[in-house]
Amino acid sequence: MAMMTTGRAPVPLVPLDARAVGMSVARTNFMRRPASEPARVGHREWLHFSIGGPDLTLLVNMSVVDDQRPSVPRGCERGRVLVLVRDSGGWGGGADEVGAAELEVHGGRVFVALAESSVDLVAGVFVVKVRLRDRPIAFELELRPRAFPSMASNVAIGPGEEPINWVVVPDLSADGWLEIAGARRQIRGAPAYHDHNWGYFSHRDFAWQWGHALPDDGASPFSAVFARLLNGAQTETYMQSLLLWRDGRQYRVFREDEVEVSAEGLLRKDDFFTVPRTARLLTGGTAADIPKRLRIEAKGRGDAVSACFEAIDAARIAVPNEHDLGTTLIHEVVGVFELRGVVRGEPVALGGHAVFEYLGRGA
Repeated sequence: MAMMTTGRAPVPLVPLDARAVGMSVARTNFMRRPASEPARVGHREWLHFSIGGPDLTLLVNMSVVDDQRPSVPRGCERGRVLVLVRDSGGWGGGADEVGAAELEVHGGRVFVALAESSVDLVAGVFVVKVRLRDRPIAFELELRPRAFPSMASNVAIGPGEEPINWVVVPDLSADGWLEIAGARRQIRGAPAYHDHNWGYFSHRDFAWQWGHALPDDGASPFSAVFARLLNGAQTETYMQSLLLWRDGRQYRVFREDEVEVSAEGLLRKDDFFTVPRTARLLTGGTAADIPKRLRIEAKGRGDAVSACFEAIDAARIAVPNEHDLGTTLIHEVVGVFELRGVVRGEPVALGGHAVFEYLGRGA
């Protein structure tokens, strides 16, 4: 039986704003594959989407990187499609590795085709099509941006490292279908989030805490994104920010010394669902560095907010390092986000489903 997934009832943007949002997304969110710098190697770029709420969470990541393996001719690329799905039955998902012969990227716009999966930006709408080869998971979605993007360029991640760049779109509405093992679900108006990252950076001495939240209450006009970049030991913070949008427009950005972060407890799990599946043998079944609660205090220029993300469940992605034989682990954590405070002399409140991502070095 098909299952309808209904998102919150968002405050509609007026037609002019909808067109302006689409134009802004198209002008900032294009592929940066380094065709103009053929002498450089090590470029990486990915498109990440998070769709749904507490009953169904769908995460998809499509990445393209310079293929630096010694056996591969210089200038080749390779891609990967990663999917995680969480519903009442727990976690599922898989990963497809895609070679240069099955990869197509259009620089200067959003178009990536990786074997049977693709992302295209058509008239300001993301069209995402995925059909995994190693797992019976497929979906086709149209994601309409409902907020202006925010872009960060040349963000430093430590001495001697290349910077990272990104664009985030905090609020989209998703429509389409998702099929798992032959059972199809219709998705209508599901809340969604998107980010796009690129650069020549590595994971050599680098970690991050990254999260996004949308309100469960359709009457709330707010959405939030939290970003924090640290060294690998997580003893030094390179940057941190809490971004708030109201009615689709960026409303307040708390940066650096305006933000204080603290962690409480640990998320305890006997086993973590891991993609690729084979990587579980290398990474083990448990992890001990996911905070149960992450508290964020932000204040400055007369504005002040308090926020807390409480973790409920998590899965992980294992990425082989290119600089050594180790592994980088990305924990995708679902939970509840609560934010309260005052900005521009007016109360701010946001409560709802959130997904946070913790990246760090594996064992």
